[in-house]
Amino acid sequence: MDWKAAQKHGSTRAEIRYVRELDVDAGEFVVPGCIEIAMITDLEHMLWSQQLLPEAAWKEIALYLVSRLTDFLGQEVDLVDLELVDEGSFTGRIVSRSRIGGPLAIEWWGVLGMERVEGEPYVSATLFMYSMKQRLGIESPKGSAIEIVFERRSGGVAAWRSLGWVVDIYGEWNHVKPPWDIDEKAAKRDQDGE
Repeated sequence: MDWKAAQKHGSTRAEIRYVRELDVDAGEFVVPGCIEIAMITDLEHMLWSQQLLPEAAWKEIALYLVSRLTDFLGQEVDLVDLELVDEGSFTGRIVSRSRIGGPLAIEWWGVLGMERVEGEPYVSATLFMYSMKQRLGIESPKGSAIEIVFERRSGGVAAWRSLGWVVDIYGEWNHVKPPWDIDEKAAKRDQDGE
């Protein structure tokens, strides 16, 4: 797929590849798509900076991270909600847009977050896997998740990297409810008139 076709479909990977191919000494020559590429660079710059940002900027950064996560997973991801914890961190629920596979139908939801650890941004997505509405995991399904981190690489371009299955030794995620479970219960309460 060429960069124009990829750009039309919103592929971040193609935009990054194009930035690397761009001749910086192009002078006055204007290449279509440079504004969008610069915006992505600005979003990453804001993410890694030590600046305190307003909520609107964090929402834009979160949507960018979701777009990059979609490319990494090869599956559409939706941002369900976003909560600004303070001016330097956020947390939000993310969910797979569709199920994977036939009758076993694997689906997932997770938490996208950014916090400062020793002054540096730490960006992660914690994914909770389900099949037939039952949580999956290692050791204990309620005690594990898949952890993915967004890290800067050499050359300044950041990328998602999977840490694989992690065990929740502190019990932080033991009682989480998937968004579809919460939505189904709310719909039933509304239907029953409660």
